[in-house]
Amino acid sequence: MHTVLVTSNGYAFKASSEDFDFMMDGKGMVGMSPSGALLASLGGCVSLYIRKYADSTKLAIKEINVTVESDFAKEPVIHFKEIKIKIDLPGFKFEDERRKQAFLNFIGNCPVHNTLEHKPKVVVEVKER
Repeated sequence: MHTVLVTSNGYAFKASSEDFDFMMDGKGMVGMSPSGALLASLGGCVSLYIRKYADSTKLAIKEINVTVESDFAKEPVIHFKEIKIKIDLPGFKFEDERRKQAFLNFIGNCPVHNTLEHKPKVVVEVKER
């Protein structure tokens, strides 16, 4: 996977990945904050896995609403202390706890969730010209 961010104006950046673009903005004027984009990425991945699970198991899940919430830790280093994912499936109820647990196990395999859980090594390189 390859994503490029290019300065648009001041604190705003155009993020491009695959054939799609969106704006990110450290001041929240023209786009999502980088932290918001991270939470949206997690929520998007979980939503996609919910749809995959519903389709593969023939569950009648029509609507998927996912809310991702977090607060920054009060102690240094700045980071999310805990991320909460709330899933609302209007009009749907699991038939039993076993099925619900299988659902939760499946959506826990979303790659963004796994990446956050397994703390990848982040390597930063500076290209000087």
